Amino acid sequence: MPMEPLRILYEDAHLVLCVKPVGVLSEDSETGACMPALLRQHYQALGQPDYIATVHRLDKAVGGVMLFSRRREITGKLTAAVAEHRVTKEYLAVLRGTRGGKERGCAGLRRGRCGEAVQIFVAA
Repeated sequence: MPMEPLRILYEDAHLVLCVKPVGVLSEDSETGACMPALLRQHYQALGQPDYIATVHRLDKAVGGVMLFSRRREITGKLTAAVAEHRVTKEYLAVLRGTRGGKERGCAGLRRGRCGEAVQIFVAA
């Protein structure tokens, strides 16, 4: 399966926000495609500093927006902000198919792994 092009949503001298495709690892790896290596290659091709550090993770089977540090001196600050929940993360699942049963509309509210409220909707 061909790799989709790197999609950078925001970047500055300190950080980069980009889309991690499904099937790509969010952390450095020697065994498969990983976002840090893809970003390093991108910045090397532009002749820019290529320091990249993963600030948080997304599972390999999940695609979505990720934040990476571009400077060693702020990596700790960014990872601390995520760990201390000073960074708000929102998740949206887009599903295809049909749901069995008669349930329609709002399917309820539950707690995520970190205790945050998760609202679940089911469209008819």
